Amino acid sequence: MSPLRALLASLLLTPLAQAVTPVSATDVYQESGGILVMEAERTPSSLGSGSNRWELYEPGETNFVTGATNNAHLEFQGNSSNGGPAAAPLTYQFRINEGGYYYIHLRARARLDGAESDKNNDCYIKVNGDSYGAGPNAGNSHLMDAPLSLLTSNTKIYGASPTTWGWSDQLDAGGESNKRWPVYNFTSGGTYTLTISGRSIKYNVDRIVFRKSTIASASAKSASLSESSTSTGGGTGTGQSVSTLMLVNADTDADIGPITSGMTINLAVTGANLNVRAMTNPPIVGSVRFSLDGVADSMTQSSAPYTLGGDGPGDDYLPWTPSLGGHTLIATPYTAASAGGTAGTPMTVNFTVINTPPSGSPTANAGTDKSITLPTNSVVINGSGTDTGGSINGYAWAQVSGPSTATLSGNTTANLTASALLQGTYVFRLTVTDNSSLTGYDDVSVVVNAAAGVPVANAGADKAITLPTNAVVINGSGTDTGGSISAHSWTQVSGPSTATLSGTTTANLTASALVQGPYVFRLTVTDNSGLTASDDVTVTVSAASGGSGQSVTTLMLIDADTDSEIGPIQNGSTIDLAVVGANLNIRADTSPYPVGSVRFTLNDVADYATQTNPPYAMGGDALTDFWPWTPPLGTLTVTATPYT
Repeated sequence: MSPLRALLASLLLTPLAQAVTPVSATDVYQESGGILVMEAERTPSSLGSGSNRWELYEPGETNFVTGATNNAHLEFQGNSSNGGPAAAPLTYQFRINEGGYYYIHLRARARLDGAESDKNNDCYIKVNGDSYGAGPNAGNSHLMDAPLSLLTSNTKIYGASPTTWGWSDQLDAGGESNKRWPVYNFTSGGTYTLTISGRSIKYNVDRIVFRKSTIASASAKSASLSESSTSTGGGTGTGQSVSTLMLVNADTDADIGPITSGMTINLAVTGANLNVRAMTNPPIVGSVRFSLDGVADSMTQSSAPYTLGGDGPGDDYLPWTPSLGGHTLIATPYTAASAGGTAGTPMTVNFTVINTPPSGSPTANAGTDKSITLPTNSVVINGSGTDTGGSINGYAWAQVSGPSTATLSGNTTANLTASALLQGTYVFRLTVTDNSSLTGYDDVSVVVNAAAGVPVANAGADKAITLPTNAVVINGSGTDTGGSISAHSWTQVSGPSTATLSGTTTANLTASALVQGPYVFRLTVTDNSGLTASDDVTVTVSAASGGSGQSVTTLMLIDADTDSEIGPIQNGSTIDLAVVGANLNIRADTSPYPVGSVRFTLNDVADYATQTNPPYAMGGDALTDFWPWTPPLGTLTVTATPYT
């Protein structure tokens, strides 16, 4: 086969470190479209000195935390893990152009360095300047909005994860049951000063976000949002536009650079796993619809980041590989979700995709394609690498695709052993690295054939019905070369309820008493030699049209330790407990809000949890104190249904 080669130049795949340039003392950040974003390290204030100071950390420094926006963050050096008086104040001036209720969120992280897990996670904040009011539910009781006296004076704000960048967004008025929400009723045209002061040692702060109450928290917390402008005038207009289409490396989630009309994207330079993010003005819009090469709705995204290839929690960009040749991409912003409301100004780019390795890159050869027949379920693949004028320093094998996850050994050598293979086609990739750190890759296919005489089951095409229709007939079949099918057996694999099944020992199944949600049914056939095979079919049951008008709009993953949002759960998302922590919860956001109740189904447990009071949390809660829930490892299906 013809080897594909790729130069993975680290310069292009890693954001370049840039010296932090503070804003001037007269610069005023401008809120636009209900969003205000300020990088903490760009404060015009002195970072302090001596034992009470803020340290600026950038890439390459020992205590730099990967994932900081703008590649820099601040860490307080002063007081102790138990806190202390306000020290080393940092100020940020901003103007609100669109008045209303605003929440504040500090992107933060706690560096424990031996301290207890609930330490080093707070600082002081206050907002002064032009006149403003408190939130609509301000008061002196636990979990009410903070009164003005707390908002205008140094008050502890806390909530930083020790394992990943999280958010400080709750005030502590003193005591476990004395928390407040920082909500500000800003006036249009008002100019204000935010002051952040150190409280606990080794508290890290990355960026500051003010969001209007009409903006979803998850969108406002997206690290992809650009820092707000400090130009005068702000964004008081109502027009929406796409300002940039940013090419992203989906392996590292790092920006490669803007896509401009006429440019050429070389997969041998950028790598094959890419994505495209639409950057909008204002930074949060109702939705963005992508049209690629005439396909009107290639992707629609209703929450930031707005990506062509999709994304998971925490701005985890899913891989998308464009085909070689010319492309036209159009991204259009809308004022409402799902490409609803009024369309704004779109952005159109024409670009070409090639895969041409630059001179000097190594060549990988993964060997010839292979074919095996069960019960043989392992294969040895002999690869190699060459480099004119250089030498090969390393080999790395990985599985690209296949019907199951193969067991790999020798994956850092030229020769790979892949075992535990099932029937189907696998693709494995060999990447070689030369002495100049340039890389090349090549793919090889392994076809695993069914054992001779093994039957084949076919459960039929997936089906969809809409209530009140609650029954479906599924026509299956079985074949056996050189033999005959002696038995059929249908079972339910998963679903929001236990369906009533008839015809379970025939080729055709009738499933009834279905409720809203996805069901999976499995057909197993047995041949005259006693060999079996199975196939699954999915039946999706949709809610009746013209019903209550209620819906679940988002399933939000929650950090139960900090009660802060991690991000929305989307179909196909992967949740890594080593990254997000084990103490989680899931909140169902509804339209309208509130509803009568929300019932959660987990895999085949029809009534895993039912919540009648907001927030609707699958793992349970006490007001907004989310209880810890740890999902089991593996593939899960969660269905949340609102009731009147």
